[in-house]
Amino acid sequence: MVGDVAGPELHTHTAHYQGEMAVMIALGDGTKPDLHAIPRATYTDPETASVGLMVDQAKEKGIDAVEFTQDLGTSAKGYVAQAEGHITIVVDRANHTLVGTFMAGPAVSEAIHEAVLAVKVGIRIEVLADTIHAFPTASRVFGTACIEAARSLAKPS
Repeated sequence: MVGDVAGPELHTHTAHYQGEMAVMIALGDGTKPDLHAIPRATYTDPETASVGLMVDQAKEKGIDAVEFTQDLGTSAKGYVAQAEGHITIVVDRANHTLVGTFMAGPAVSEAIHEAVLAVKVGIRIEVLADTIHAFPTASRVFGTACIEAARSLAKPS
């Protein structure tokens, strides 16, 4: 079964992905669907977007998780758009990988995809911190959260 009703989350983009996977599998492509990092977006004002686990969910799964939050409203993006919001990232302390991201603010449904890729393939937070982000954007605020996380995790305990 494919489509919205198949789950694990009920999103049009997930249904589209499942349809593509079903065709590829039917054609003998050998592809295996990966539903590990499904983006979520709510088109309200402000928009919200997320992927992965919240810090409490990560801890329930046995991950030593910590979260870092950046205020979008006091960033250049917030000043330019005269908007409020936040970007919160959840990082696994043991392997320094992103396990979740939660955003609220203008255009965050378009900014979530870097976090989706990072959760999907386990990109280390240091790589995300060293990535150049366009300015002033919500993605840049995400980058700032990654820089804060990388610096914090580099400090001796």
